[in-house]
Amino acid sequence: MAEIWYDAIDPLTLTYASRDYAREYQEKQRQDSHLSSYLPNFNADDAKVSLDVLDTQRPTIALNRAWDAEPAQGETLQSGHMTFKLPPLTKKIALSEFQKYVARTGKPGTEAVQEKVLGAAFRAVRAIDDALEFQRGQVLTTGKTVLSFPGGHTLENDWGRDASMSVTAATQWSDPDLNIVEELRKYVELYEDKNNITPGVLLVSRQIATAVANNKRMALQGLNGLYSAATLDQVNAHLGAYGLPTMRVYNRKIRNTAGQDVPVLDPKNIYLLPAENTYDLGATFMAPTEAALDLGWPLSDAAGIYVGAYKNTEVPVIASVTADALAAPALANPNMAFTAKVLN
Repeated sequence: MAEIWYDAIDPLTLTYASRDYAREYQEKQRQDSHLSSYLPNFNADDAKVSLDVLDTQRPTIALNRAWDAEPAQGETLQSGHMTFKLPPLTKKIALSEFQKYVARTGKPGTEAVQEKVLGAAFRAVRAIDDALEFQRGQVLTTGKTVLSFPGGHTLENDWGRDASMSVTAATQWSDPDLNIVEELRKYVELYEDKNNITPGVLLVSRQIATAVANNKRMALQGLNGLYSAATLDQVNAHLGAYGLPTMRVYNRKIRNTAGQDVPVLDPKNIYLLPAENTYDLGATFMAPTEAALDLGWPLSDAAGIYVGAYKNTEVPVIASVTADALAAPALANPNMAFTAKVLN
């Protein structure tokens, strides 16, 4: 039987240390790119989340009326309401009896034990962040939140993205003669017609960024007639001259349960998304965990990831660190995530 390992570190102290680490970890990832910039974290009061989905289409124009005349019957505001339950997302890391013993005897007091516990906690928190980032990548690619359970079982929540917002390019962007500006302009116009806003960013893989930089309309031609690849700044200056969104490179990978490093976003796709740090597209919802509420924590402490250290009260006296969250990304306006497959 396991109990909370208070003599190592109490759950509240461990949880807050882990949350601080998680924020630092996310900020470091954002230096390249982190999808929470487009699906920001949002603390919900409980695991049952409700979303009001407003119609983003342009309204029909207003009409004049004669003096003293009643207004003509206008349109009815179209909106949707979606409710879903946040699933638990958990990572448990074991500390063997021998690891505990060595830590306890290697340094005075509980210092070494706390180092072991904190190391395991930070690793568990990274695992949760990676899982949420992968779920964000899947929901941006497919329009569906995909939940993964032990044994390879999955559960999908389809947010209803229009099929026109996921296309395949007629000509591959690896073609150096392709007019990429015209191709991108078509996609941006489609996005604007569907959402009534201009996309804030063009997210691409390093592979696609290389193809764009080597495109003859982007690359620089020297006096010898040979082309040299454009820099990212030069590409964005060219796109900006045509009123097109800034291109950002996203190349993050996570390690799946099979031990394989896999890309979060499809490296063959481009992604048109809203501006960063808004809730236009949706959010990554997080609710208080049962583990935190069971300890009597107020909502101000319980909201977010919970981390606790546990030890077995019987031989073998093994221990573990568990990070637990009620969290998942959701799309309030799924058509604001446009994808196009531009490479084979």
